[in-house]
Amino acid sequence: MGFERVPEARSTIGQWQALFETVKPVAVLVDASPLALYAARSAGIPAVVIGHGFEIPPEQEPRPCFMPWIENSAAKTAELEVRLEASLKELAKTMPARYGEKAPKSLKDLFHSDGVALCAWPELDHFDRNAGIASSSSVYTGPIWSEPSDGEALSWPDGSGPKVLCYLNLRDKRYDLVWQALKSHEANVLIISPSDVPKACEAARGWGIKVAERPIQLSPLMKDCDAVVGHGGMGLTSMALHAGKPVLLLPEHMEQTILAYRLGKQGLALATIRQNDKSLVNQKISRLLHDDSLRLEVRKFAAVYSTYTPSVAVEGIVARLKKAIARQVI
Repeated sequence: MGFERVPEARSTIGQWQALFETVKPVAVLVDASPLALYAARSAGIPAVVIGHGFEIPPEQEPRPCFMPWIENSAAKTAELEVRLEASLKELAKTMPARYGEKAPKSLKDLFHSDGVALCAWPELDHFDRNAGIASSSSVYTGPIWSEPSDGEALSWPDGSGPKVLCYLNLRDKRYDLVWQALKSHEANVLIISPSDVPKACEAARGWGIKVAERPIQLSPLMKDCDAVVGHGGMGLTSMALHAGKPVLLLPEHMEQTILAYRLGKQGLALATIRQNDKSLVNQKISRLLHDDSLRLEVRKFAAVYSTYTPSVAVEGIVARLKKAIARQVI
């Protein structure tokens, strides 16, 4: 649902506004729903938007492109932003009088920094936000991760090689080259796969790898492992870097690709989307297990955030909500 489709956006926003009029919330916490956020802003309801970074555009202008590896992407981003700003102004004109005055007419109105809580560290933000803008550094609360409430304790398989924890959606057999490379380095591999694809899990077991298809307690495994392989989700990636573990990311979609790109540029992770290139996969696995410079950078990063716990982010979000409500009362 794009803002450029004004009639459809207006209809959905109207439904949110009707819900707010019925419920009469003192505040709204929004996650990845810009139309709900628009409805709250236009109704004058205190709102805080949370996210990892991908779904929250930076406040500075011009906004940085989040796909800098694609040719002419910055120019295309600027063109789309002009269209978006025009759509927001057009949408504001359709609001009833009681909403029109406060209806957001720009991205800055919609995502202003005093109503944003970024659940990430600056290094893991999908955007390269301008640190020179005072508000940029204050929007970060830190990432949130948690153990599954029904997580089972799991032991490592027998083996003397480096312990590699893989948390992957095994949707098909595309990872055979990864398993082959890991086994060639005599790695002790444990895969946790929540994707419910038994055939892919059996294919991994065919390489002599232990695979769990149920909720597992990650913290003990993360503490004991030597390296982590994942897709690039914020939770697992943050957890691994916080534990000082080298990470190989195999992104499945754009959000994960951007995080992998950002971390790779900082020397904090390895990544590839070319999982059918045997020599490339072997190279990445070799670096994951034996690159001392990667391990050093990750340990330096972990030391910076050694005292951090996800409760810090939760408390920060609650504090922002209270501050937003207090401003409204005043």
